[in-house]
Amino acid sequence: MIVLDVGTSKWGLAQQHPNTEGWQHNLTVSLDKIGDVQQVQGQLAAAVESYEASRAIAERLAQQDPSNSKWQHDLRFVKERIASAREALVSGR
Repeated sequence: MIVLDVGTSKWGLAQQHPNTEGWQHNLTVSLDKIGDVQQVQGQLAAAVESYEASRAIAERLAQQDPSNSKWQHDLRFVKERIASAREALVSGR
């Protein structure tokens, strides 16, 4: 529950300041961590949703600055998480 509260407050800041890359990045990290917890708890569909929300932000950051290796890495990372969660969802793991 605490993790969700942290994600929710960061979500509000990121929505209020969509052009602040640092806050956007912090939100992707929070969403990834929420997805990780959800996946461990067996909430696979919720994990995919969290990862997809993170991917949308990471994609925007990566497109805004294609030379930023951190943004590119974050996008690859979350795509791997999405694939893993979807695979677990399909296989029932």
